[in-house]
Amino acid sequence: MTRDGITNAYHSQSLVVNPVQIPQLEAELDVITKTLGKMAAPNRHSQSGDIFNNLPVELRHEIFKLLPAGSILALKAASLAMHSAILPNDLWKRKLKSEIPRLWEVHDIDAFQSREVEDNTSKLLLDIQKKSQYTCENDDYIFGLANRRRIWGVCEQIRTRYLEKVRGISNTES
Repeated sequence: MTRDGITNAYHSQSLVVNPVQIPQLEAELDVITKTLGKMAAPNRHSQSGDIFNNLPVELRHEIFKLLPAGSILALKAASLAMHSAILPNDLWKRKLKSEIPRLWEVHDIDAFQSREVEDNTSKLLLDIQKKSQYTCENDDYIFGLANRRRIWGVCEQIRTRYLEKVRGISNTES
């Protein structure tokens, strides 16, 4: 078999990988779920050195609105002041739905239980973009996630076309 034949066989293999049951994703989610419900260790660090400590809660919320989901969690894990700022639940749900709708497993996780859970979930969300895309430079992608991303994109295109047709039909009937 030629080198191109091996490459083509390798890439076509990714098309038949199950996009719903993804062992690599389940392993990463297990790390998060094992930390759920654990009592957080008492914080021995002073809040006085935290630059976010002097910000009003409203301004902290504005910062959260500007960040992607993974960065929100990273910030909450890194800063006790930001960790203690309660994120509006609807903001979090909107971020997940707009940024990673195809990663429904994360939508059900209460990532704001402890800084450890926030840190683990943040690492997953920040890494998931890279691991779900096939590029020539990226050989670290997960077949199932790449397949799910591809299928989700096609479904979104079909949905858009369908809604355009339905709107066109309802406009002509009016």
